[in-house]
Amino acid sequence: FVLVTSAVPGEGKSTVAANLAHSIARSGRNVLLVDGDILRPTLHQLYPISNLAGLTTVLNGRSTLADSVQQLDNSPLHVLCAGPATEGSADLLSSHKFYQLLDEAIQMYDIVIFDGPAVLAAVDSLAIAKQMSAVLWVVDPRKVDKRTLMFAREQFEQLGTKMVGVIASRVKNKNAAY
Repeated sequence: FVLVTSAVPGEGKSTVAANLAHSIARSGRNVLLVDGDILRPTLHQLYPISNLAGLTTVLNGRSTLADSVQQLDNSPLHVLCAGPATEGSADLLSSHKFYQLLDEAIQMYDIVIFDGPAVLAAVDSLAIAKQMSAVLWVVDPRKVDKRTLMFAREQFEQLGTKMVGVIASRVKNKNAAY
């Protein structure tokens, strides 16, 4: 399980998560991309898919994982949208149903990538991170200063999560040859 997150909204984490999932699926591995940002879902906007069923409906027991996952163009890439917004999303993501969903997902897919909410926008990212094998951090240096980034990173360090990398988004390199 990999969580892709950022400190604040709008740093490009959903695009990075989608591109990572797409790249892995192109290698032939069976990938599930989950929109874990229940309050600000975006994956249904990146792909021409419905957000009527998804993570929230599975966790609320209104649908199953198999019924809610949408396969993209007969590829090994599958998407579980966030589903309809609901109150108490952090509680849902800390529930027994969430652990069951993870168990079921890892049996069906080679890799599961969560597009999580920004750390400083919702505690949901911390709830998801507790169950992840790794965390990828997306940073837009134009949006986040060093103090904000350090504070957000400390939130994950307190959980003991494994940060596997930082991806700088929207970086303009004046020297393209470099």
